[in-house]
Amino acid sequence: PAFWQAIVDFFDIRFHTQPDAVLREGAEMPSAEWFPGATLNFAEHLLRRRDDAVAVVAVAENGQREQLTWAELAEHVAGFQASLRAAGVGRGDRVAACMPNTWQTLVAMLATTSLGAIWSCSSPDFGTHGVIDRFGQIEPKLLLTCA
Repeated sequence: PAFWQAIVDFFDIRFHTQPDAVLREGAEMPSAEWFPGATLNFAEHLLRRRDDAVAVVAVAENGQREQLTWAELAEHVAGFQASLRAAGVGRGDRVAACMPNTWQTLVAMLATTSLGAIWSCSSPDFGTHGVIDRFGQIEPKLLLTCA
């Protein structure tokens, strides 16, 4: 428990709901329960930085490179988050995306999870049946696709 508390302290993890303990009393591996009762938002932690350092380097299949700074990434996420809210997406809702592995998909995932919604993504390469099988199980409130 001391090790994991040191990790929380070192990375300045900010819980929304504080844990009851670091490790549930009497718990042993492999069924140990760490930080029981705690809640946090990992998107919030990933976006704490807002400077002009490079956060994302995206390289397309054709070799085209794009870079986003931490400030640009946060700006894109905030904009998409507002669109999701306007569409009625909130905590516990499921958002599915049929999108390639791009920085835009990353932005959509961070915006979705920042709202407490659940993210599921499938590459268009999965084909129609693969995508329907995956998303049919979760019954998404919103489906995002690429052109």
